[in-house]
Amino acid sequence: MSADSAGIIKIWTLATMEADTSIEAHNDKIWTLLVNHDESEYVTAGTDGRIVLWKDVSEERKLEEEAKAKKRMEEEQTLNNLLEQDRFQEALEFALGLVRPFCALKVIDRLIDGDELMPALMKLDKQRIQILLDFATQWNTNSRTSLASQNVLNCILKSLPPDELLELPNIRSVVESFIPYTKRWAHGTSQQSSPRRLVTKFHLESNAT
Repeated sequence: MSADSAGIIKIWTLATMEADTSIEAHNDKIWTLLVNHDESEYVTAGTDGRIVLWKDVSEERKLEEEAKAKKRMEEEQTLNNLLEQDRFQEALEFALGLVRPFCALKVIDRLIDGDELMPALMKLDKQRIQILLDFATQWNTNSRTSLASQNVLNCILKSLPPDELLELPNIRSVVESFIPYTKRWAHGTSQQSSPRRLVTKFHLESNAT
């Protein structure tokens, strides 16, 4: 660790002799830098009249990242177990609860393959439907995942009455964002024409209300 006349603290990696982090610690020259016996805490003082205590939290952050990674692996294993057991409804609700688009997409693909998407979506509460619509908006921007997104929107538009659709806070923005990509992927592809008509129809009806 070093301090300079511009009030900047730099943290260096000895192996590469490069500064990994630069911190604007003071508004003016740092005139002292003191380190405790185990180098876990530092004190700086500058001509700006400030004395600042610093603590090395790199180990804590490392442990936090390891804990997050472990939790993520456990959650993915739980999802995979549900899929292997063909518990698709539970898997979908679990994936949406995690708010992870990729995990949800895995479940949606399995539901589509088993022709079980519509029944599964009809059992979702409004909060999870909103999350799923947000995911579908993301998937629709990629040609490889657009089919899943089109199926999701198609089922939601067919299963919910118009008044319930309009109660969803994000439905208008979702439909607006779907239209340009839906037209792009549907160009010359008759399989996508039905969802595209539904999107356009809902767009016109919602604007009329």
